[in-house]
Amino acid sequence: MRCRICGNEFAGEFCPRCGARAYPHGFSGDGTADGMRLAGSAIWTFSLVSYIILLLSCTVILFFGISIVVPRILESGMEGALFIITPIPVQFAALSGYWLVGWYLFLVSAIALSFVWLFLSSTGATWNAMKRPIGDLRERLASKSTMIVIAQLFLAVLFFNAAFYFFLSLFGVSTNVPVIGDGDLGEILYVLANASVYEEVITRILFIGLPLLLITYGSGASIGLKKIPRYILGGGFGLNRLTTFLLLFSSLMFAFAHLGSWDVYKVLPTFIAGLAMGYLYLKKGIFASILLHFSFNYLTPLTELLKDNFTATLILGFMILVLALLGAFFFAYYTREVIRFFSSKAEVKPPEVEERKPYFLCPRCGGLEAKYSEGTFECVGCGFKT
Repeated sequence: MRCRICGNEFAGEFCPRCGARAYPHGFSGDGTADGMRLAGSAIWTFSLVSYIILLLSCTVILFFGISIVVPRILESGMEGALFIITPIPVQFAALSGYWLVGWYLFLVSAIALSFVWLFLSSTGATWNAMKRPIGDLRERLASKSTMIVIAQLFLAVLFFNAAFYFFLSLFGVSTNVPVIGDGDLGEILYVLANASVYEEVITRILFIGLPLLLITYGSGASIGLKKIPRYILGGGFGLNRLTTFLLLFSSLMFAFAHLGSWDVYKVLPTFIAGLAMGYLYLKKGIFASILLHFSFNYLTPLTELLKDNFTATLILGFMILVLALLGAFFFAYYTREVIRFFSSKAEVKPPEVEERKPYFLCPRCGGLEAKYSEGTFECVGCGFKT
């Protein structure tokens, strides 16, 4: 082939004259594989941008909801329950009046700060991933950007939910969808904001973070005061036997807690969503899991606010449908990663033994080559034996 830089004829991946690649970085010369990478990068870019737009819309609704929720709390005597999961939710306290207003404003602040913090801290990594050559699909998918990981997991879980309920509808299965507060928008906005934060605290922190802290401390490991917040807020943990067990356990508790208000068909999709949120808690921290939870929850009030505008509802519905379909790409990616994680086996390599070459120096002529025979070396140069 001819080098695209200097015109030299050569065979191989790099030009021997100027060192240029035979193909642009990320392309192999295989048209089918390169075309799939190009399509995957296009899906990745469109999906990421669409998710950011959707998240911004939900955040606007979050702040807009303050003017609806606060008067609703003060004028109607609405109460907010605090509970633990056993896995059945067990209420231990109820807030009302200004206490509930203060709690609600704390929830809004927690979600907003999570968004601002993660968006700003991920800007550099996100931009680096987006400006990579079009063929570097693998590097984009494996980006360390927290916002990118949240977006990819959101789309993967969105696809699974859509596929799961579509599959149920094919068999004529009807599912129970609870009506929050008899459809009152103020209560919907409060309940879903509360779930986005509080459910992450009682499932991720109580069932992953605290057990990790107690087990680590009980094992005799030294834990300084500076490291304790890491166990509470999450982030920076790898997947091993202990963290994987706690991830699965917390996701099951999270899933079965929804049986009371939903039905048995809610368990599997909620378990999958719990895995995504728990994984984010372990790798990126509680703020990331809150933001993913919020992304799902506030699709409901976003739809509710637009229901009287046919055009806006149609656009939003079409956008969510497209993202759900494109989510198959990300679901396949994470499914492959999970399979690789559980099927991988540690390869135990034998220690490398340095090959020792015999060394000979003739004391007569200084020759380095000799023949070995009957226990003596004979210099090849002068015949001296030693």
